[in-house]
Amino acid sequence: MRKTVITLLALGLFAATTASAASFWGETFTYANGDLTTVATGIWFTHSGTPPTDVQVLAGEAVLTSTNAPDDNRQFSPARGATDATYACFKLKISGTQTASGTYFAHLMNTGTFFGARVFAMLNDATTYKLGISTTSTTPVGTAIWPTMLTKGVYYNVAIKYDAATGISTMWVDPGTEASPSVVSLVGPTGTLISGFALRQSAGYGVATIDDVGVGATFEDACYVVPTPTSSSTWGKLKSLYR
Repeated sequence: MRKTVITLLALGLFAATTASAASFWGETFTYANGDLTTVATGIWFTHSGTPPTDVQVLAGEAVLTSTNAPDDNRQFSPARGATDATYACFKLKISGTQTASGTYFAHLMNTGTFFGARVFAMLNDATTYKLGISTTSTTPVGTAIWPTMLTKGVYYNVAIKYDAATGISTMWVDPGTEASPSVVSLVGPTGTLISGFALRQSAGYGVATIDDVGVGATFEDACYVVPTPTSSSTWGKLKSLYR
């Protein structure tokens, strides 16, 4: 049985702990370069869109491009309950050109067509972009925007949550704990049985590079199941992880 011990180095925020069985999976994209669903066959699956260009694995990261179409997901079992919360954390870099309205590139999902906690990237200016979250919207209507503009080409740690009991989605950028500042979307559908995390390719957000994905039943379960990001962000400074 894998044992994960986490030491948070700043302010004594947490003592050492052991990862629970509610850490559904962690993904570091340590595959050969190529189409994600090919190099990670049986792990990641396409749920919408058609070829020719799938999400790409390049140098151990997933690269999503606005001009491509296939969208991929990775599931876990059993699905979360109708009143459960589900969390996901990942390392993100946005580059390229965004549209003013942008679009979403990552989200939680069920086994069908419900996409919750949708993470959006939108144009701000030539060097910065806006990041937002919505429970269901495909446009910024209903999207909660992170108050600080983010810099293109820089890695950030993003955490998201969908609460099936309330229909609310929440997003953090470079958090230290769940109590860190966050933004909350408008209420969406309740009772959805979340069972997966997905990557989406659609026009509007430019290029999204994603790595170190964790999915779990709590903030700690999701955010501490993959190696410490190399970014010098708050999250990277706070924790050391041993397997």
